Amino acid sequence: MRKVRLGEFVEILNGYAFKSKEYTNEGVRVIRITNVQKGTIIDNNPQYYPIELKSQLKRYLLSENDILMSLTGNVGRVGVLKKELMPAFLNQRVCSLRPKSDILDNKYLYHYLNTDVFEFNAIQSSAGIAQKNMSTKWLEEHEIPLPPLPEQKHIAEVLDKADALRQKNKELLQDYNDLQQAIFLDMFGDPVTNPKGWETKMLSEVSEVVSGVTKGRKLIGKELITLPYMRVANVQDGHLVLDEIKTIDVLHSDFEKYKLISGDILLTEGGDPDKLGRGAVWNGEIENCIHQNHIYRVRITCKELNEIYLSTLIGSNYGKRYFLKAAKQTTGIATVNSTQLKKFPVILAPIKIQQDFKIATKNIEQQKEKAKESLAYSEELFGALVQKYFGNHN
Repeated sequence: MRKVRLGEFVEILNGYAFKSKEYTNEGVRVIRITNVQKGTIIDNNPQYYPIELKSQLKRYLLSENDILMSLTGNVGRVGVLKKELMPAFLNQRVCSLRPKSDILDNKYLYHYLNTDVFEFNAIQSSAGIAQKNMSTKWLEEHEIPLPPLPEQKHIAEVLDKADALRQKNKELLQDYNDLQQAIFLDMFGDPVTNPKGWETKMLSEVSEVVSGVTKGRKLIGKELITLPYMRVANVQDGHLVLDEIKTIDVLHSDFEKYKLISGDILLTEGGDPDKLGRGAVWNGEIENCIHQNHIYRVRITCKELNEIYLSTLIGSNYGKRYFLKAAKQTTGIATVNSTQLKKFPVILAPIKIQQDFKIATKNIEQQKEKAKESLAYSEELFGALVQKYFGNHN
C-alpha cells in the first residue's frame, strides 16, 4: 500500500502561549493539553480568552472536526473537536491536524492516529525522561498508509460504527451508576443536609477500622506464608479491579489480623483530592486475601447498618466533602489518617430502607455485569478491526 509523509497531506498547526492571568469567565475557549485525552476532547474546567482578541489571534482559531494532538506529557493522544466546544483557541503544546486536500479523509486520519501503535511510536520519538516532548517535525516526517479515498471512507465508516457501539456500552454503564445514585437520594434524601434528621454516629462506633499489612518489613528467619493482597490499584471508586493480583510474604499472625471477609469495605487512604473516599465492598472474590497498609478495612459491627448503604454513603458527595475537609494535602495529593476516618459521621437510616436499597443495588449490579460483558466484546471487536486496517502499517 502507498505510504506518504504526513506533512505532505496535512497542515499541522502549533498552539499559542496564551497567558493564564488573562483568562476570563467567558469568551473564546482555550483548548489546553489537559483537554486532549485518548480519543476525545474533554473540558470539565473551561478557560476562556477575551473575545475581542478573536480577530487578532485568528491564526489559532480552531474549526469543527479539527484533530488535536498532545505534544507534551502523554504525547500522541488525539481527539476531534466537537461543535459544542466552539469557538476555541489552540493553546501551546497542542497541535491541530487538517487534511490539505480531499485525497485524505479526516475521519480515516483520526482513526489511524488514535491507534495504540501510533501513540507508542510518538512516545518513542519524543525527548525527555520525566516529561516527554514530541516535535511536530517528527510528525511531519511520519509516514501513514494512504489507500484510495473510497477505501479510506469505508474504513472510517466501519470504525465509526464499532466505536459508537463501544461508547453506547460505556454510556449504559454510566447510566446504571447514575441510577444507583438517584435511588440512593430518593430513599435517603441528600445526606449533606440529612433532611429526615436521622441519628449520626462516628464510624468507629459502628465498625472496626483497620489499616493493612506493611510491605518491606524485615522478616528474615521467621516462618512465613505467601498470600494474595489488595493494593491501592485494586480499589477503585465503587468497584474492584482484580486483573492483576500480587502476593506478599507475611507472618501467620498477619493472616488472622488482615484477612478479608465478605461484607468488608475497602477504602484507600489517599490520592487525588477528587478521589477521596474511594472504596468498594469486598465480596470474597479471592480466597485467603489480605490488604496492604495504604488500604483501610471497615468491618461493620452494628446490626443497624449494612455494607452497601455504608459504602455508598462514604462514596457520595457527603463523604467526599468530609474527607476533603479532613484530609492532609500536599502537592496535589490528599490523605486521610485512621483517626479522621474513624470520626466519619455515619447517618443511621432505618435498616429496612437500607435493606431495600441493598436489593435494588444488587439488581443494578447484575445488569452492570451484563453491560460490562457487552463492553468487553465491543472493545475486542474494535481492537480487531483496528488491527485489520492498521496493524501492519506502523
